[in-house]
Amino acid sequence: MAVQAAARRWGGDQVTGPEHYREAEQLLAYIEDGAYRDRMHLSEAAEHSIAARAQVHATLALAAATALAGERLPFGDFAAWNEVAGVPAPNTKAVNGRG
Repeated sequence: MAVQAAARRWGGDQVTGPEHYREAEQLLAYIEDGAYRDRMHLSEAAEHSIAARAQVHATLALAAATALAGERLPFGDFAAWNEVAGVPAPNTKAVNGRG
């Protein structure tokens, strides 16, 4: 995905802030999905472990977003954060004054 490539510009193979955000959401969805819990026979301890991993990813996403606060983000980074936050992509023609 081009957005991920742009967001990795400085970090090499490290996980980006938006990827941490998405992983936290996915992990929480697993433990909230009763059918998944039943299928996987998750114990209470396993659910707590997954919740803890989700918390770590959420904290890392928050740290990444905080570190970027006040900075002018390159469009690829901005788009990556908007994508995971569910913000519709802007009309680039309107943004550039041609729409």
